[in-house]
Amino acid sequence: MKLTSEQIEILYVFTRKHFVEWYDLQSELVDHLANSIEAGWEADPNLSFEAALQIQFQKFGIFGFTGIIEQRQKFLGKKYQKLIWTYYREFFRLPKIVLTALGMYGIYSIASLFGRPEYFLFVVLILVMAFMTIGMHKRRKESELRYIQTGKKWLFETTAQNFRVLPIFILQPAFSIFSRMINYDEPMSALGIAISSICITLYALLAYVQLRILPGKILSEIRATYPVENEIAIKV
Repeated sequence: MKLTSEQIEILYVFTRKHFVEWYDLQSELVDHLANSIEAGWEADPNLSFEAALQIQFQKFGIFGFTGIIEQRQKFLGKKYQKLIWTYYREFFRLPKIVLTALGMYGIYSIASLFGRPEYFLFVVLILVMAFMTIGMHKRRKESELRYIQTGKKWLFETTAQNFRVLPIFILQPAFSIFSRMINYDEPMSALGIAISSICITLYALLAYVQLRILPGKILSEIRATYPVENEIAIKV
């Protein structure tokens, strides 16, 4: 005996009531529950749909779907990190490594023209941080708009948004150099300028990967895996 379309919709409602708000995870759970219920009916055809559902739900334990959510978040977090480094490494291979080197050299050359290059480097860093902040805000607004239009959230997209703080750790070397040099009367050394230029470029590239490259890749994957009548508008 197979589940009806109405019963499938009840399963979606059931997952939402138990705090699964993401459509991609809802779909996986509904598929699992549907298969398990149908298997249960083969053993006991007289079992009602509601009773069969409760039997399957009890197998998830006292915390319900919470464990599944946490496992999926960890999996998608690792997957997202892998995507970051996959596209990030492209900037250190031909032909993109040429642009990376030009970026580092350009910042270094311009900074060297200033009597106090650390101030120029600090301004560049602020601009990169502003790009990161504005980009995060823009992506969050686009995600909210998609939810308003489709009524669906996506766990992969939510997980990716939570990982956008990652590039901040690259700033530590740059901030250390700035704080050290600003406290001295002597201008920043050539080595200090070079290290700062490298750090800023690395940070800018990582921000670019997360804000300009990966959002489209993630939504394309979601659209291919969960084709919801082309409801997902992809903007990059």
